[in-house]
Amino acid sequence: MKDPQFVSGEEEKPHESNIQQYHLETSPRRKSESLLNFFRVNKPQLTIIFANTKRRVEEIEKTLRRNGIYCDYIHSGLSQARRNRVINKFRCQQIKTLIATDVAARGIHINDISHVINYDFPQNLEFYTHRIGRTGRAGASGKAITFLSSFSEKSQLTRICRQKNYKIERLEFDREKDEKDTETDLTKVVAAIIQDENGHMLVSQRSLKSKISAGQWQTPGGKVETGESHQEALKREVKEETDLDVKSVGKLLFRFIDKKNKFDIYFYKAEVTGKPKMKEPNKLNSG
Repeated sequence: MKDPQFVSGEEEKPHESNIQQYHLETSPRRKSESLLNFFRVNKPQLTIIFANTKRRVEEIEKTLRRNGIYCDYIHSGLSQARRNRVINKFRCQQIKTLIATDVAARGIHINDISHVINYDFPQNLEFYTHRIGRTGRAGASGKAITFLSSFSEKSQLTRICRQKNYKIERLEFDREKDEKDTETDLTKVVAAIIQDENGHMLVSQRSLKSKISAGQWQTPGGKVETGESHQEALKREVKEETDLDVKSVGKLLFRFIDKKNKFDIYFYKAEVTGKPKMKEPNKLNSG
C-alpha cells in the first residue's frame, strides 16, 4: 500500500471557543497551597486535575482528601477495571474531582466537566489541547487553568498562545489577595528581630517560626495602634519592653497570619542603641 493513512477512532475537536483559559502563577513549593486556595475560592463543580506522573497524581489525591475534598485518581499503574470504576463514579458525580495522567484520561468524554486544572504543565501542545478539551463540550462552557511555576513554563505557554491563537488570561487570585480579604478580621502586630553589636540576630527565624503558632516569640513586639505606622509601633514597643531606642528599622523579614488567634504579625529587623538582653518570650492574647 502506498502512502498509508492512519485514522484515529475519534478525532479530538474541542470547542475551544466555549473554554475560558487562565494561567495561575505559583511556585513549586506553593502549588499544593495554590490548588487548595483555588478550591476554597472558586468551589468548582466537576473537575479534572492533570499531573505528569503517577506519583504526583497520588500526592494530589492525598492532599485534597486531607483537606476535606472527596476525590479519586486514575493512572496507568491501575488495572483497567479499576480505572473504569473510578471514571463511572466521576460520570455519575459520586465524586466531583478526578486526578489523572494524560494517558489514563484519553478515554474520558463527559459533557458536564466545568473545570480542567493543569497542575503540572503539559508535555507538549497536543497534550495541552487534549486536556482543555475535556471541558466546554456539547455546547457547555468550561474553564481551563494552567499552573505556571517556572520561567520555562511561562515561555512554553506563550508559544502555545501564538501557535493556536489562544487568549489565556492571568487568574487574579493568590494567597496575598486571600490574606487581604481577611485582613479586617485580624489584629495587626509588629515584632522586632534585634541584632547584637556584631550584627547577629539574637534569635533565628527558624526557631522563631516554631513559636509563632502558639502566639509566642523571643523578641519584643505588640499591637499596632490606630493611625500608627509599623515603624512607629515597633519603636514604641521596643522602648516599652527593653528600654532601648531603635536606631533603624530594616526590611520586613516575613509576615505570618495567625488565623487561630486572629493576628497579622509583621517581623522586622531592628538595630538598637545599647546592648539588648533577651526577656521571657512574649505571648499575645486576644483581650
